[in-house]
Amino acid sequence: HTATIEWRPDRLTFILDGKVVGTTSKDIPTTPMRWTLQTATNGPTPDPATAGHLLIDWVAIYALA
Repeated sequence: HTATIEWRPDRLTFILDGKVVGTTSKDIPTTPMRWTLQTATNGPTPDPATAGHLLIDWVAIYALA
């Protein structure tokens, strides 16, 4: 999957695999944000002994021109 956050002075847009999944013009951050990576499941809670890996291919940050 490709997840994108477009952070503009007047709005945040959240995009997953090229499709907008959310947007807001309320409470837009005015100070730098930070990356927080989280995994989740749509199904039942996995057994506590379950282990896994999250692989990140790349991360890019661009300044508003």
